[in-house]
Amino acid sequence: MELHNTGKFLARKGINFVRQKIYSIGANYYCPLCESNIRKFMPAGSPPRIQCQCPVCGSRERHRLLWLYIKEKFDAFSSCTDILYTSPAWPLEGKLRENSNVNMITSDINLDVISNGLSDKSVDVYSDITSLSFRDDTFDLIICSHVLEHVQNDKRAIAEMSRVLKKDGYALVMVPQSDVLNKTHEDIGITTPKNRSQAFGAPNHVRQYGKDFYQRLSDNGFSVSTMTVPDWLNQTKIKRHGLRLHSPGHTSLESGQDWQYEKLYICIPSNKNYK
Repeated sequence: MELHNTGKFLARKGINFVRQKIYSIGANYYCPLCESNIRKFMPAGSPPRIQCQCPVCGSRERHRLLWLYIKEKFDAFSSCTDILYTSPAWPLEGKLRENSNVNMITSDINLDVISNGLSDKSVDVYSDITSLSFRDDTFDLIICSHVLEHVQNDKRAIAEMSRVLKKDGYALVMVPQSDVLNKTHEDIGITTPKNRSQAFGAPNHVRQYGKDFYQRLSDNGFSVSTMTVPDWLNQTKIKRHGLRLHSPGHTSLESGQDWQYEKLYICIPSNKNYK
């Protein structure tokens, strides 16, 4: 049985290797994280999204978007910068760690973080995002990408991020969000993976965010502005970097509905005396 399973694993690994090589040969697209010219981005996600994952480093749309924004919009690397990256994805984490001016702490409630199925990557600190084990005013930048939809008390998590940010710091927050829903859909009575998938879009999500996510951030310690990709990149760069699509809630390519651009919430602490 062990030999059979080992054979299946090696076969899948070989298929994935060939698949990655096929996608990586060419120069139609460019991954800004690993700085690779590639033929096209691979499909990934559940349900699968086309032009999603880099065949070289494994980055997905949101990781490339975050890196481009940090690189181009923040003067983050001209001086020493303290960063908290919650539930990190290795392609972005690795890129940030390349800079000598970056002091980064990665944090998760689960120490064994798996980044895009590429490899196991332990985080620096075990810390529940609803009760962060850091002093007030510690970080210049917090990266929180596709985390809050997994957290039961997301309002407390948002307040905690505001607490540990420096007064002039920023939190970059992204969540799966439906622009069809005016109000976030959540129900503590929905607990099984099957029912959560049906209600919230994934078996480990505890809510489906709607248009009111902005207000949720504002009510818990932040002044907020939003940015979508077309706000600061032209269509040529959007296509070349594989930033065109994301998964807004239950909408998918398979459903035949239009997808939307990922929203990036840029959050600045508004009141350090929150409850």
